[in-house]
Amino acid sequence: MPEIDERRAAIVARYAESKNRRDIDAALMLCSDRMILHSASLDMVSTFRGHKAIQAGMLRFYKLFSEYSGETHTRWQAGIALVSKGEVTLRVNPDLLADPSTSISVVAPFLAVFEFDGDMIAGERYYPGFEYAGILKRLKPAVRMAIAANRLTSGVFNRA
Repeated sequence: MPEIDERRAAIVARYAESKNRRDIDAALMLCSDRMILHSASLDMVSTFRGHKAIQAGMLRFYKLFSEYSGETHTRWQAGIALVSKGEVTLRVNPDLLADPSTSISVVAPFLAVFEFDGDMIAGERYYPGFEYAGILKRLKPAVRMAIAANRLTSGVFNRA
């Protein structure tokens, strides 16, 4: 197995720390302007290109999940890419649930593959090991419609 590029591993660690703090601006400062973020869970695929689209996607994600943390357990070099494997912990925003007396928490494995343009992250392929379908069916109807219409930042989502 090739030796890990420690400089790039440190960049990925700072990126992950920024996402754990919900500091989207700090995370994007480590990414090229042309970055592509591709997320493929067990039942949903999303691709975002460029800072503006990634920022909007992250804002929607953080609205859905009131708590988020990712912990990397191991990293390895795969050619020019850096691979991270770990565990993500999520809690759905209780204000969005159809039944506010319940809660949804998810702890799942993840795999993330990072590509670089110099010292900037140019791509992240993120594979969380959980299904969104079970979460989505327990949300308020207006929230589900906003998600389906890709309007999580709209007034519909904010009023839900």
